Amino acid sequence: RVFALPPPPLLRLRRKDGKPLALALSSMEFDLRGHGFDVSLTRFLVCFASLAAQPSHKTFRIKKKLAKKMRQNRPIPYWIRMRTDNTIRYNAKRRHWRRTKLGF
Repeated sequence: RVFALPPPPLLRLRRKDGKPLALALSSMEFDLRGHGFDVSLTRFLVCFASLAAQPSHKTFRIKKKLAKKMRQNRPIPYWIRMRTDNTIRYNAKRRHWRRTKLGF
C-alpha cells in the first residue's frame, strides 16, 4: 500500500548513536528520558516502536487462500435450483468453521 502522507514523526526518532528507534529496544528508554520525554510517553514510544518493527502474522499467500475458501463457502443461488429442476438442492461442500478445519 502506498501512502500519500509522510510517516509520522514518531517513526523518524533516532538514538544518540544514530540508530533508528525500532532497532534499539534495550537502551531506548534511557535515551528518550535523557532527551526530556515523560515516563508514560517513553513507554508508549517503546511499545509503538516494537510493534512497528514486527512482521505481519498472516502471509499474503495464506490470506489469498482464506479469501478463496470464504468465497466457496456459501449456499447455492436460488436460480441454480430452478435451472437444474431442483436436482441440486444444496452445496454439499459447505464447511463449518468449527467442524472442518482447512489444514494450513
